[in-house]
Amino acid sequence: MKKRLVIIIVILLLVTLGIFSSNLLSSSNEDSTSKETVTVAVEKNKNEKTNQEKEVVNKIVKTAFPSSIAYSWKELKIKPFDILEGGYYVFTAFDIDPIRNELILAGSYDKNLVKYITKDTIVAIEILDTPLDILVDRDYLYILCLNKFYVIKNKVIVREFNHNIASVTLYDKLIKFDNAINVLMADGSSYQLKKDNKGLLHSKSLLTMNNEELWVQKTSAHSFEIRTQPQNDSLNVQAKYD
Repeated sequence: MKKRLVIIIVILLLVTLGIFSSNLLSSSNEDSTSKETVTVAVEKNKNEKTNQEKEVVNKIVKTAFPSSIAYSWKELKIKPFDILEGGYYVFTAFDIDPIRNELILAGSYDKNLVKYITKDTIVAIEILDTPLDILVDRDYLYILCLNKFYVIKNKVIVREFNHNIASVTLYDKLIKFDNAINVLMADGSSYQLKKDNKGLLHSKSLLTMNNEELWVQKTSAHSFEIRTQPQNDSLNVQAKYD
């Protein structure tokens, strides 16, 4: 009698253990499936976000360069070489001529060259000084060099003169502003190319517009202001950006 009771109890325990194991396995499978579903959903969201970012970038590129073209260094006939700071040195300045759809590069390769690059051709012009920055303005290309300033039209040098910019390597940007060519310096001063017979660059402490000096000051990470001298508030423009 006792033996039969023990056997029954053992059978009941085995049945109970089997049911528990089955439920545990089922629960484990459900958790695994749930985790897989979550993982797939996360990966899907990541891929969707990546694709959206790519679409935005492609849209920006297509807007800025409607007929954008990729070039290899071999096609550009440029051989990059290492610099001490790491990375590669290829050219010192570039600009784009939107009218002729040309990419213009200036740099010291084996020679000091200015290269006009289109889809099918590369035309190079040699200059006699190291180029620092270039600016395309309609039919003209302006080139700031270590000691010289060049004006090129239709790939021909039409004006060349020595400039008087002290510490020219501390330049910031070559720009056209208020119908004049300006060299902005890192310390806030500037030089302007005057349209006189000598074509000299004249030193100025600041940019000018309508014969008034302008101050451009960054006021936050997302804003700046343009104004006349602090003692003169005839112009005061606040601007914000994203």
